[in-house]
Amino acid sequence: TNTLLGSIQFVNVEDPAAPFLIPASSFSVGGFSSALVYHNGWIYCSAASDLYYIDVRDPYNMVSVSLAFPANMQGGGLWIDGDYLYVSDYGTNPLLIYEISTGVPTLAASVAGVAGDSICGTNKSNYMYVPSTATLKIYDITDPLLPVVVATPALTIADLDHTLGDNFAVYLIGSNLSLYSLATPSAPVLVNALTLSGSGSA
Repeated sequence: TNTLLGSIQFVNVEDPAAPFLIPASSFSVGGFSSALVYHNGWIYCSAASDLYYIDVRDPYNMVSVSLAFPANMQGGGLWIDGDYLYVSDYGTNPLLIYEISTGVPTLAASVAGVAGDSICGTNKSNYMYVPSTATLKIYDITDPLLPVVVATPALTIADLDHTLGDNFAVYLIGSNLSLYSLATPSAPVLVNALTLSGSGSA
């Protein structure tokens, strides 16, 4: 993705030594793109006021479609668990939950009070993590349409978050990188912190 120009481009890397841009594979996403995820032959992108979904099952005949978020929503992070796509919001709008078993997203539920510009989880547990400026909200998504808050540890994290496999999560703010163990999914534990050269992104 090119987050500044608001576009998605696809590259063929079958030969790692000679990658090339797939013809007619550049799609506008209408603004700053916040997150990109893949599931069963479909790409989902959160960008400004729209959710974009692209059928990439045939990489030389891809189709992009946009779906408008509810009024005043600024799409943030994306996370997929099973056949459900979770979309967080930069502001105070609800977390949106889309059913994506066919690839085409259908709004299935919304949950109030889940502001956060990023969102992640692991495949080994039913927990989802939504960081904000000073806290990390941890949700139990055993019922995928009814996330329940199980913990709100005070962590100075924001902006970007990623899980590393099923056991760790990394949080990056500017030049500060923090690594948390998810051995107990409902209680992340800081195991290392680094100061990087320059300002990082992921």
